[in-house]
Amino acid sequence: MLVPDRHEAEIVNLYVFFGKIACGKSFLAERWATHAGCSYFNSDVIRKELVGVKPNSRQADALNAGIYSPDHTRKTYDELLRRAKNVVDGGQECVVDASFMAPEERQLVVTLFSEKSYVWFILCDCDEEVVKQRLDIRYFDENTVSDGDWEIYKQQTKRFKTPDDIDPRYLIKIDTNKDIGLLITELESYIN
Repeated sequence: MLVPDRHEAEIVNLYVFFGKIACGKSFLAERWATHAGCSYFNSDVIRKELVGVKPNSRQADALNAGIYSPDHTRKTYDELLRRAKNVVDGGQECVVDASFMAPEERQLVVTLFSEKSYVWFILCDCDEEVVKQRLDIRYFDENTVSDGDWEIYKQQTKRFKTPDDIDPRYLIKIDTNKDIGLLITELESYIN
């Protein structure tokens, strides 16, 4: 990964929260954005905006179909990164929140942002039992944005590529099964 010169004044942080569904990435990403005073972009919200439905509307499309098709996913990630680029190019820090399952997706972020940003990849994970509990709670939550379920989690687990492609200096692996205050403190200790 290309790393910008730390002496350049216009360098800002881009925080990429990624991982499988129900691993706490959106919860932590949104709170980190508030804590750090950053713009925040969520792929689930953008995915639904692009087809004109409310973020909390349930979409029953299977993985790789409908709004979860490869074409729509590409459009979603392109829009997510376009919005983030506008913020970063304006000199402001930004948080993006998406699965970024494949090395190619992560490399695209590095290519687009490493000239003007420190690109921090925050891999969110937790035990499968915690994922199951979160998915059960999410099922009854009318305000949830994600459509992911246990089947999608299992498919993502098979497809997820270990982030060996990321410079270890800019990769933070975090267990999200902790109090949010501890998680924020843990992130601060890595980034500062």
